[in-house]
Amino acid sequence: ARSCPVECKATLVVSESAPHVVIFSDIRLKEALGFEDKHIFGKTLKTMCSSEEDWMILHCSILDCCLSFRSACVQIDLRKVDGTVNRKLVHVSPNIDSKGEIAGCALSILKSQAIDSSAAVSESRPVAILSINEPFQILSTNHEFSKMFKLKLASTLDNVCGPRTTVEELTRLVASAAQGQAVSSVVYARTSFCADYPLNLRCAPAVAHGRGPVTQVALTASYLFPTFSRALSLARGVRAVPSAFAQAGSGSDSEGPAARPAP
Repeated sequence: ARSCPVECKATLVVSESAPHVVIFSDIRLKEALGFEDKHIFGKTLKTMCSSEEDWMILHCSILDCCLSFRSACVQIDLRKVDGTVNRKLVHVSPNIDSKGEIAGCALSILKSQAIDSSAAVSESRPVAILSINEPFQILSTNHEFSKMFKLKLASTLDNVCGPRTTVEELTRLVASAAQGQAVSSVVYARTSFCADYPLNLRCAPAVAHGRGPVTQVALTASYLFPTFSRALSLARGVRAVPSAFAQAGSGSDSEGPAARPAP
């Protein structure tokens, strides 16, 4: 799998109890939000949150993180030092000291690659919204995804896997997206027209209505080849397909990949 480029993370450590005082910040916070160490140390997270709603989203995530010892991601609006507001993805994780005990909560702030799950169905490429929890149920799809895979809602991620793709491979994509990182990989998928078809799958964090915790991921599929015959050749592990089939595959059938441009 390959990661999509993101800016360097700015890291903070805050106290686990409200109002979450900043007890450490690195120099990259200046690049991300314009704050220098001396200006933010000892201040509360409300200094950076653009609204009470954003602060509550982050506060609840910190409490849950400290109680469950599990990391999470939230998308919120943060205020820069000049007063402007930027939408950021914040990765929240326990900060463990040398004794193995929680010593606050670590926040990594990075440019958001999250997709609004409520708007994903209007995408022109095949998109499905999945739960980040196993067995990774499909919660919603757009028309293009439904046509490509012929899957029903509540189907699981393993229904996408072709014979040469393991569930573990796709699970790694979902896990990366759940932690705030958009990733993509070429996999052999079980489509409606071929049981072992090479596709590029991109997995990105998804947030309902733009702000809140990342509880879903968006799975986007795209074709690798302009013609069905070339892709089928690769899937079968041969250099070429029979000429009669190749001619049929290069037609303008709207149901197959031959009619689709290369991504």
